[in-house]
Amino acid sequence: MRNPRTTAGAATALMVGVAVVTVFTVLGASIKASIGDVVRNDFHGDLVIVNDAQSGTGIDPALVGRLQDTPAVRAATGFGIARVDIDGREEMVSAVDAAQLGRVIDLHVARGALADVGVDGVALSSRFAAAHDVAVGDDVPVVFGDGARLDLRVGALYDTDANFGSALVPQAA
Repeated sequence: MRNPRTTAGAATALMVGVAVVTVFTVLGASIKASIGDVVRNDFHGDLVIVNDAQSGTGIDPALVGRLQDTPAVRAATGFGIARVDIDGREEMVSAVDAAQLGRVIDLHVARGALADVGVDGVALSSRFAAAHDVAVGDDVPVVFGDGARLDLRVGALYDTDANFGSALVPQAA
């Protein structure tokens, strides 16, 4: 009653704050549910090893080989994330052994086969392939961060909801 303008301003700020908290809560719950669905429906492994240290150092790639040599381990794979230039556009890609990755997660391969990617191929997201009019068997130019350029043959197209980027590029490349 003493100062309605101040009361209205405080109430407005409180409502905006509640709205922001609600939006982030719903967004967080949605992301958590989506990741949970991918893990429940598509992930075939028992364990994921992640370096969540803020240093950005990553995990020694030799760990995958040591795990594969362990009798109790049926399949192990690792992957890295990089930015490369594919067909003239900068894209986020995963550096992986595509066939091994396919043993631990269902990538929903739409065309081709992950085994056909090999060490000189690439698997592309179906969305990226459609946007660039690329099909299985086509060669796509890939330019790496150090300027090296390779023409990689498309071995598979995938539709996974998991975020592996626009392409799966062989670790050897």
